[in-house]
Amino acid sequence: MKNLFWLPKRKWGYLYYSFIAYAFYKLSSDAADTFFEVVLVIPITIIIFNFIPYQICRLIIFIFRKKTSHKEKITSGLVIAVIVGFLCLILWSDLSERKKDKNKLSNYGIKYELILEEKLEKTCAKADEKWAGECSTTVKKILSSNDGFIFETYTSDGSDSVWCGTWSNNSWVDNKNPCSTVGDYGGGGEDIIVTNKETNKQITVSGNGVQLLRIPTPLDYPNLVFRLYTGGASCCGNYILYNKATLAFVSDTKKNKYDQW
Repeated sequence: MKNLFWLPKRKWGYLYYSFIAYAFYKLSSDAADTFFEVVLVIPITIIIFNFIPYQICRLIIFIFRKKTSHKEKITSGLVIAVIVGFLCLILWSDLSERKKDKNKLSNYGIKYELILEEKLEKTCAKADEKWAGECSTTVKKILSSNDGFIFETYTSDGSDSVWCGTWSNNSWVDNKNPCSTVGDYGGGGEDIIVTNKETNKQITVSGNGVQLLRIPTPLDYPNLVFRLYTGGASCCGNYILYNKATLAFVSDTKKNKYDQW
């Protein structure tokens, strides 16, 4: 066992085992969702924070021993290089994911200015529907983006527009990206009208009443991306792409690298 894992003596044990317990807590809370995953975190924690560094230390000591042959030193050095390279690869991958998350949280630098907000017709749920008697008003919004487009969207004036907003701090907050939906009470709309501010070219992106949402992408990405959510048994949706320069249709796909659904 001593050849595989570091078993610290008493004076180091309190500090080290406290660190292991904290590492296990962080890994399990951040990455584990089920009981099986929580159990799996235990050996992963021991391997990462005990076995691997301990074996690297043993290899380094072995290399600098006087009785170690030149061939054994080269072999050990290569093993250490592979282990360090592997750890660097994991670190690079983690930093890349963090950068992607940071860019996504910042909306990839895309910002919108509200040009117009106008209330249109009032609509009420039908008597045979779940929300019978409830009413909402269709709201048209025109948003200007800093990447050269104008978006005309349609939602309702209430929290029934569940796919284009969220409840936060005791108030309803609309999605920060252009979104159209038909609310539970009937207000709202299906489509988003897009205008290229430079060419005045205009298209209508057709939705289905559930959710039509612009997905933010890097400013230099050549296409506009819209997520068309279907809901229900046929969940979840697809991605419709249009060329930014011409607003020509590009593709209709089930996945997009800028949106994890």
